[in-house]
Parts: sequence; structure tokens; C-alpha cells
Amino acid sequence: MYFGHDIFWQFHIEGLMYNVYGINDEYGWHVDRSDMGEYDIKLTCLLNLSEEPYEGGELFLINDQKNPVEFSSGMGIVFNSMLAHKVT
Repeated sequence: MYFGHDIFWQFHIEGLMYNVYGINDEYGWHVDRSDMGEYDIKLTCLLNLSEEPYEGGELFLINDQKNPVEFSSGMGIVFNSMLAHKVT
């Protein structure tokens, strides 16, 4: 309701992505979308599951490219999937 979408929650676990970043890895600017005609992606939910201390891993949203989003271990964030974002 907050985002104004009528979402159906019957998704398959195969639809989830689990990313692990190594030293100097990053996920550059992108939007989350689907090429499947029968559904699209409305929201992106990121969960920081890191249990060990790390450097980097900053989340940036296109609307504020200079300041990373507070996103430390154990936190989650939900935003519109068409909002460009990256992880350093």
C-alpha cells in the first residue's frame, strides 16, 4: 500500500538473488527489472546478511549519488525497482 502497488506474494525462491562481494567487487549502476512478459519487478528488497566486519559495501541510490544509504549488517531496505542503484 505504501508504494501504491497491488502485489501478489506467490513468488518462487528461484526469484531471489544472493550476492557475495569480494575485494574490489562492485555492482554498478542498474535498475532491477524482468524480461519475462507475465510479470515485472515492482520493489527491490535488500537485506544485509553480513556477519563479519567488512570495508566498502556502500549502497548508493541515483537520487543522492554522493551519500551512501545507511545499510549496515542486519539492516534491510525496500525501494522502487526502477530507481537506479549500485553497491561499491
